[in-house]
Amino acid sequence: MELTWNMEELVIGSYTLELSQLVVAVVIVILAFMMSALLRAGLHRISAKKDINAAAQMYALGRILHYILITMGVVFAISSLGIAVGKLALIASALGIGIGLGLQSMVNNFVSGLVLLLERSVKVGDFIELASGTVGEVR
Repeated sequence: MELTWNMEELVIGSYTLELSQLVVAVVIVILAFMMSALLRAGLHRISAKKDINAAAQMYALGRILHYILITMGVVFAISSLGIAVGKLALIASALGIGIGLGLQSMVNNFVSGLVLLLERSVKVGDFIELASGTVGEVR
């Protein structure tokens, strides 16, 4: 079997997935992760020159930008596969309901972590002690 750039990998109804589409989608996701890592490294380098408050702010900004870049990369990758992203609204709404019901505590913890980072009541590097006796350092 000869491997060609426009080789059909998967055919479902009228949709055809080609090798070129698959390679482009994987490259887009890899680039999104690389851009996110470079951006966070740059923010870390900037925050190392500043005080501890700037480090906490840069960390929070880096986390938020990471999530935005990865989400955009996945959306662009899905779009490069020839799938209309706008038509995925029904699936996204069903997924939103599933997350709201099934993964409520996990999403709650995620959002609470972002709020703590943005509120700056707990900063990276702080030493904390809980009422249960658990101690630790915020990373």
